[in-house]
Amino acid sequence: MIPMLTGALQVYGAFQELNAPDINYDILGLSATQKELQADNMELEVEQEANRLREEYIQAVGSAQYGAARRGVKVGEGNIQEDIEESAGAVGKDIQTQRKNLEYKKGQLKRGASRLRTAQEAQKEIGQYERIGRAASGIRGAMSDYQKTTRKTAQQIALLGG
Repeated sequence: MIPMLTGALQVYGAFQELNAPDINYDILGLSATQKELQADNMELEVEQEANRLREEYIQAVGSAQYGAARRGVKVGEGNIQEDIEESAGAVGKDIQTQRKNLEYKKGQLKRGASRLRTAQEAQKEIGQYERIGRAASGIRGAMSDYQKTTRKTAQQIALLGG
């Protein structure tokens, strides 16, 4: 009776381990989702930085125009207007550079997420094979214990003269 119980416990233990591959699958999925969220968050950060640059530019232009007007210089003429236009171009280039860098980094994160999703799907298949192997191993162990018990019982019956 004890060997049968041992075999049953082996089968039960094998079925308990069947959830281990699911944990790896879930971890890979969560990691991929995290990378996707990071990519989305980066876009928001770049837009916030672009808005900050625009605000600084507007404040600087306003200060320059105010200062020029106080000195009696016409704001739409001469060096002041050229400086404003040049500064606007520089701010625009800075924003474009940030956006290009964002697209590059975002692409890296998205590709990383895609690789994790691929690994997640592979883990799903691996998990199925692991389950089959563990279940077969548990059943094999239970059958082996059952055969040993049956042989031992048959030997004992033979010794008793049955």
